[in-house]
Amino acid sequence: MSETDREAATELTAAVTCTCRQIVVFPFTSALDEMGTRIHGLEKNVSELTTQAVRLRRKPAKTKTLASTSVYLLRPKLF
Repeated sequence: MSETDREAATELTAAVTCTCRQIVVFPFTSALDEMGTRIHGLEKNVSELTTQAVRLRRKPAKTKTLASTSVYLLRPKLF
């Protein structure tokens, strides 16, 4: 085997190895990116719901009917 054949074989091996790594790694990193995006969305939704819950908890019941009082008393505490 000549020197140029060895160099060509080495380059081909490096190219195939790089391609195989990309094939294996790309779906994995793509899935991680998607998971990160979903987690970020969930964190945002939880933050918004927490803010709404705090606002609702601080507002006193405006009407003092039996129905509104019982709903207010049955609401679970969030914090």
